[in-house]
Amino acid sequence: MRVRCSVRRGTAGLAAVAGVVAGLAASPVSAQAGLSVPASNAWVTYHRDPGRSGADPDSTVPVPFAVSWTSPNLDGPLYGQPVVLGNTVVAVTESNSVYGLDATTGQVRWQRSAGTPVPASALPCGDIGPTVGITSTPVIDPATGGVYTVADTWDGSHAHHVLVGYDVVTGAPLLGAGIAVDPPGATPEALLQRAALNLTTGSGGDEVVLGYGGNAGDCGTYRGWVAAAPVNGSAPRFFAATTTPGGAGAVWAPGGAAVDADGSVFAATGNGFGSPATNQGSENVVHLDPQLTRLDAFWPSDWQNLDSGDTDIGSATPQLVGGGLLYQNGKGSTGYLLSTGGLGGPGGQRFSASTCPSFGADALAGGVLYLACSDGVRALSINTAAPSFSVLWHGPSAANGPPIVAGGLVWVVASGSGTLYGLDPASGQPRVTQMLGAVEHFTSPSAAGGQLFVATAGAVRAFRIAQPPPVPSTPTPTPTPTPTTPTTTPVAPPRAPVRVGQLALGHSAHVRRGCARLTLRCLGPGTCSGVVGLRLRVGVRHGHHVGLRQLSIGRARFRLVAGRSGVRSIRLDATARHALARRRRLPVTVVIRLAGAGRPTIARVVLLA
Repeated sequence: MRVRCSVRRGTAGLAAVAGVVAGLAASPVSAQAGLSVPASNAWVTYHRDPGRSGADPDSTVPVPFAVSWTSPNLDGPLYGQPVVLGNTVVAVTESNSVYGLDATTGQVRWQRSAGTPVPASALPCGDIGPTVGITSTPVIDPATGGVYTVADTWDGSHAHHVLVGYDVVTGAPLLGAGIAVDPPGATPEALLQRAALNLTTGSGGDEVVLGYGGNAGDCGTYRGWVAAAPVNGSAPRFFAATTTPGGAGAVWAPGGAAVDADGSVFAATGNGFGSPATNQGSENVVHLDPQLTRLDAFWPSDWQNLDSGDTDIGSATPQLVGGGLLYQNGKGSTGYLLSTGGLGGPGGQRFSASTCPSFGADALAGGVLYLACSDGVRALSINTAAPSFSVLWHGPSAANGPPIVAGGLVWVVASGSGTLYGLDPASGQPRVTQMLGAVEHFTSPSAAGGQLFVATAGAVRAFRIAQPPPVPSTPTPTPTPTPTTPTTTPVAPPRAPVRVGQLALGHSAHVRRGCARLTLRCLGPGTCSGVVGLRLRVGVRHGHHVGLRQLSIGRARFRLVAGRSGVRSIRLDATARHALARRRRLPVTVVIRLAGAGRPTIARVVLLA
């Protein structure tokens, strides 16, 4: 469950979604990036988590494959992956309808319209019809129980892209009439918002991350964009993916952008127009901070050939694979391992090798990357110590959709035949085949609560693949101790605070509700402001050896007047919360980055459960 750590706001606003998150709070939480994902009954964004792992932790006890249900016919084509929280499956259509389905029966619990969809005839080109409405996969914030999606709407003469939000349980609107998210100066009719939504945390709270490309056919004048829209109604921010004179550079991969634990955004772009002599953002993997400021980028040394051949490196979503690495594939049959700490610029990959044309997104489980290939999914063994990968197996040629891992199998939908494959993760051999009927391009399943969910051309189908996860038990009350005669125990004097530059902080910080409450005091002179971060030392296995590295587990901004103290609550990630639950005392490193200072300063404190 996403944990909010503000010390200035109460928790009354969460009461309305208590029914959604009941039973999830005690569940383990995914250690993936940005958005904290409950480990039970939750698939809240494309490929489940912000890093796009595509792996379901629910389905640890597989059962024989069986049909669960088929929803009633919905009112339009479904391109987005179903997303799940608790007992609600959310599906979206090209008619701009948002549905809340019962995860047990498939029946419609609520339906909402996000506005009039755009007639396909009003667009300069494209392959979606008869209307274009919601094409991308929505995102759910488990902390608020809100589901957010972007609708392409029609006012009778012009198209407009609007971010809308609804309560997962009731369907009640959360954003009123919605938030306009068209990029400045863009022609909305020339843009398709296909890239799946993600969630990051900005200075104003939760922000929905989305990407824009063009319609099929690359007609009209457009350029790719990444946008971040705060759900508090503040103005969205935009990053223009390319400055190529002819435009393009689409951010269109169905998996959208990936977000890491620091809230950084990784997106990939397609071909540009205009044949510039120097790269201006096309065929890039780009690294943005949460404010959408470009930090660095990578582009292949043959980017001009990729441009001229419409051989997008951005046809697939960047995949965070751990060890400070990112995997990127595209139409060009080459896979790249890049360093997330510095993507490398032109030809700056850590490793590359021939693979396959890839579309959509991949899945990562147990150090194996299951690669979406147009000629059948491949399994790659990823070596993060000496960056490299090798092919383990090549699945059936028809199994060409973006894969996920759940219930002990690799699940892939064949976009041509509409067949669902369950592949053996060790060999790639089919263990399950199931006809689905017509499906849209790049269809990818979802999984939660022991079930698999697949959007077909006009409905959602569910299949039982594993035992449902156990419902967390109610803790046994601790008996009241019998009073005894107190004894006098020497008490150690309090330890002096740790001084870090202009700041002083205590030797320990108590953790409540997943948030570390760190007391800071500004010693002056002047105002103290900046960012405080926490890092945890973890072991990383490299073959037969185990090394250590520092893992970022949370951060917060601060601003204090000289001589004043303040408490900063830092939301801990899943790795830290799990470690603290086991050990109760957790030594961590505090990293202080003061505004205007050079290198950061560090100190050690102990987190106390």
